[in-house]
Formats: sequence, C-alpha cells, structure tokens
Amino acid sequence: MDLFSGLLPDYLETAGHSLTVIRGVRDGTDLEADLRYARFLKDLGSKTPVIWVACEAATQHISSSAVRELESLRAGAGSAYVPDAAAVYGVK
Repeated sequence: MDLFSGLLPDYLETAGHSLTVIRGVRDGTDLEADLRYARFLKDLGSKTPVIWVACEAATQHISSSAVRELESLRAGAGSAYVPDAAAVYGVK
C-alpha cells in the first residue's frame, strides 16, 4: 500500500507501475459524481482506467455521512455499519 498527498494523476505518473482506480458506487447519484471525477483524471493527463463497482441493494443506503449522523445522535448507533478494520485488513 502506498500513501501519497496531492493529486492522484501526479502520483500515478511517478508510481512506476500500471494502476487501475476502483470506485464503489451506491446509486446513480454516486455514479454521476464519479463520472466527473474520472473526467478530471483525464483532463489532468491521466490515462489510468477507472472501474466502477455497484454495491449490494441491502447496503445502498449506507454512507459515511449517515453513519456520522447516527453517531452524533447516539454514540454507538452507527457501529453496525462500520466493519472491523482488523478483520478486513488482517491486522491484529
């Protein structure tokens, strides 16, 4: 995993290997925003392909904003929607 700051096309130019950007979308609104994102990548000179992956219908309503709002109303209310990072990334 690489960490970087700045614009993605600038990082991709110096990465030294071929990359593909994978973006998850919940609905048409997300896709519309991501199409603008992909256009900016292209306008900034990136030839990096972008792939969109649709989420399952059962999780379509979940967003970081919604989870933050739940947490602001009642501590712990959003925890059911946040995966355990250690389990996801295999970290102990």
